[in-house]
Amino acid sequence: GETVPAAGLARLAVTAAIVAAGAIGSVALGGALALPLAVTSALCVTAQMFVLPGLCIAGLGDADCLVLGGKRAALAFAAVGAAFGVLSLAALFGLF
Repeated sequence: GETVPAAGLARLAVTAAIVAAGAIGSVALGGALALPLAVTSALCVTAQMFVLPGLCIAGLGDADCLVLGGKRAALAFAAVGAAFGVLSLAALFGLF
């Protein structure tokens, strides 16, 4: 059969139930999920905001017309983003 995505109130109810289950689980575990969630969030945000866009622009054939500085600027953007992610993780683990 065909799968029909939830809409409106049904989607809101399912989303609220999933978020509530995660919150209840976190409280039940005494906050044990805080570190894994923080690490995941630091890595995913860094990848989505810096690394992937920079690599996508650098991979396009004519990056010079898309970004001032062309492929080098796009790769530098990705590299700075990766460094930002490493620093975020280091701060999260209390290394400085």
